[in-house]
Amino acid sequence: MRMQYNANDDIVLEMQEIINGMNQNINIEVMLENFGMRSGNEDIMSFADVFAVCYRKGGNMNSVIHRTHSVISEKMAVADEIETKLTSNKMQHNVMSVMPIAVVALLRLTNDAFAANFATVIGVLANTVAIGIFVGAYIYGNKIVDIEG
Repeated sequence: MRMQYNANDDIVLEMQEIINGMNQNINIEVMLENFGMRSGNEDIMSFADVFAVCYRKGGNMNSVIHRTHSVISEKMAVADEIETKLTSNKMQHNVMSVMPIAVVALLRLTNDAFAANFATVIGVLANTVAIGIFVGAYIYGNKIVDIEG
């Protein structure tokens, strides 16, 4: 681990903590459980539980570790794919939020009569409704694209 990561990286420090615990005759399943609780990561806690059961019952550790690796890798791949799709949707949301403002600004700059329509009672009422719809759509759009993994 030290060859792949810096000495102060969390993974190296946690691995050293587990090794130190084992050197002090603390069971590895206890150390893994403590690591899972400290990290707050559900996958690590699940792995610690599976490891503890398999270790106590004399299960095939190689098979368990390979299967756990496979499941966690698939889960990470799905999470990455979801994040990629969400990033695309967030960009679309940002562009679509700016476009109405850009179109109105362009029309106001290129057509003097367009600005005069805003001064009428109907123009003010229509703008008020349009701004309300725009703000509501922006807030709703943020809720749609703001999905936590």
